Amino acid sequence: MGPEGFEQDGFAGDVWALGVVVLECYVGRYPFVNEEDQRPDWASIMWAVCFGGPPVEMEKASHEFRSFVGRCLEKDWRKRGTVEELLCHPFFASTAAAEGIGGVV
Repeated sequence: MGPEGFEQDGFAGDVWALGVVVLECYVGRYPFVNEEDQRPDWASIMWAVCFGGPPVEMEKASHEFRSFVGRCLEKDWRKRGTVEELLCHPFFASTAAAEGIGGVV
């Protein structure tokens, strides 16, 4: 669940979830808890999501990847990337092209 809880409208929560999953695949663990905390409690996770800074460092990731994840994990759902924007994002477009996926809007 995004930091806005149930306040948002549309797909903003789904975009947040996409960003978390993509980032989790990148780092190999849930990104909002430290590596030592194998079983964080709900309060720790909510604190990290709502009040913490960026979940993990991504210096080695491409600019497009960092930008895509950043647009997904914008804390204010009103400023978060929309589905339409993310489908046209350079990270998604270049990945789709490399995989031969046609018809992406």
